[in-house]
Order: sequence, then structure tokens, then C-alpha cells
Amino acid sequence: MTCKPRYADIVDGKLYLFVNAAVFAKYKENPEETLRKAEETWPSIHHKAVDSL
Repeated sequence: MTCKPRYADIVDGKLYLFVNAAVFAKYKENPEETLRKAEETWPSIHHKAVDSL
């Protein structure tokens, strides 16, 4: 299986993938704040399926 992500960014050597164009566009409005919130939220959601978020 080949993966070709359409919506992604690399920040400080970390790869961030986004599920669709709308989410990626929102991220691009304020990447620093989005990543801060993501790091804060990640421990409580990392085990959940994307479609359940």
C-alpha cells in the first residue's frame, strides 16, 4: 500500500498529517497555536479512531 498524504507539514523535524483540506487550512491560519493545542490534547485522543473525534 502506498501513502501519499495531501495535507501535511513538517515542523522541527516532526511530521504532522491532516485529515482534509479544511483542517489543514485552519491549521495554516495559526500553526503555533494549533500545534500547542494538539500537544495538549494528544494524550487523551491518541488511541481513538479519527472518525470518532
